[in-house]
Amino acid sequence: MKKSFVANVPYELIDWKQGVDLTKEDHVIVMKELEKKYVEYTDAFKNADLPKYKQLTKLRQDNVFTSMYYSKEQREQAENAYVSGVQNNKVKLFPLENYKMVFYGNGKLVGLQKNGDAPGVFIDNEDEKEAFVEYILFYRKSKNSPLEIIL
Repeated sequence: MKKSFVANVPYELIDWKQGVDLTKEDHVIVMKELEKKYVEYTDAFKNADLPKYKQLTKLRQDNVFTSMYYSKEQREQAENAYVSGVQNNKVKLFPLENYKMVFYGNGKLVGLQKNGDAPGVFIDNEDEKEAFVEYILFYRKSKNSPLEIIL
């Protein structure tokens, strides 16, 4: 069975569909920007840098917390747990040459993908049991704006 309905909600989410078509940009430049963002993201974990992690994921987290009606206290509690529980000094980025660039959402979303896996950052660790994947996709709000994590 398939049904549709219209729901009115008291908030508006940041809409990646309003971003630019990244497939029309120079792929070499987009790839270099993505690689830089992946390094920054991994370094936030490695250094247990919660402010940097929050900065990098602000758009995604704003959408998540808004849609889940989190209170300010619930949001702070969730945010404080982001980089804890990770053996930060052992974190390393899976080598970027093992990734390929992929586009989604009619070219409005981009990420790096390891062959056969979903797009995301493979955060490797000296202890294999501590390795994990952070699934992230980026969008560009306007022509000259930076790539930002949106999903």
